[in-house]
Amino acid sequence: MNGFEKFMLSRVGGMYENWLARRSEGYTFPQTVEEFRDIPYLDDGKPSHRMDVYRPKECSGKLPVIVNLHGGGLVLCTKEVNRPFCAELAKRGFLVFCLDYPLVPEVTVPEMLGDVCAGLDRVSELLDQYGGDPDQVFLTGDSAGAFLSVYAVAAQRSEAIAQAAGVRPSGLDIKGLGLLNGMFHTAECDETGFFLRKDFYGKRWRKHPLLPYLKPEGESVASLLPPTFLVTGRADKLRVSTVRLYGGLKKCGIDCRLMDFPANPKLGHDFAIMYPEMAESRQVMEEMTGFLLEKIHH
Repeated sequence: MNGFEKFMLSRVGGMYENWLARRSEGYTFPQTVEEFRDIPYLDDGKPSHRMDVYRPKECSGKLPVIVNLHGGGLVLCTKEVNRPFCAELAKRGFLVFCLDYPLVPEVTVPEMLGDVCAGLDRVSELLDQYGGDPDQVFLTGDSAGAFLSVYAVAAQRSEAIAQAAGVRPSGLDIKGLGLLNGMFHTAECDETGFFLRKDFYGKRWRKHPLLPYLKPEGESVASLLPPTFLVTGRADKLRVSTVRLYGGLKKCGIDCRLMDFPANPKLGHDFAIMYPEMAESRQVMEEMTGFLLEKIHH
């Protein structure tokens, strides 16, 4: 990462910190939800290897489970930005695990993916403690978190992809994916300027063994995925990325659904995560969770 890129990242990071502070003050946490903060999933003491848990205070029986991965272009953000979204999901009757993970340039993307897989395994170990149903586990992510969700599942279902990424796949049985405003094409140039291929995959990124798999709409990845719910909109700067993946899933016969909102400035990238109290965000949560639960019950 060169000096200019570091400077721009620091500027964006500062804006993110200011936004998060304002957002935290403006969000009323639901009284019907309890949370458990900063649970380690690796025993190295790093804040990036922790997760938060959310669940309804009043519940009977085992809860369906959502594991959530935050966005941030693989270079920004923490699990705290997804706190309102996860709380709103828990209010709807889900046990929610929200994972943090280390970021570029501290790690490369394959190393990041390996840590996410370790986090998923820790979730599996904690399901009984928090009342989760191991037969109803779903993985959701926004932006970069959507990308990591796709490849965490692909690594589970393809030894070749796991070896190419150099990861030990998680054993958590993931029944479906919820992918919001995904940043799926990390080895391509993009107008956001966050697609830093040499920082993501190393200076020899063109020869990285994962490179042939980094178009997830291709059969080698898309055919591996479980039922998948996708969200984008005409105001999403990465809309084309989601549309490409949706087309690949359809071509491979994967059960999938696309919510594609009309052009509206307030429905830009990651709107459902940033402002889950909006009517459109509530619609996303209701339809996404309905789709995922339907696949289990049928």
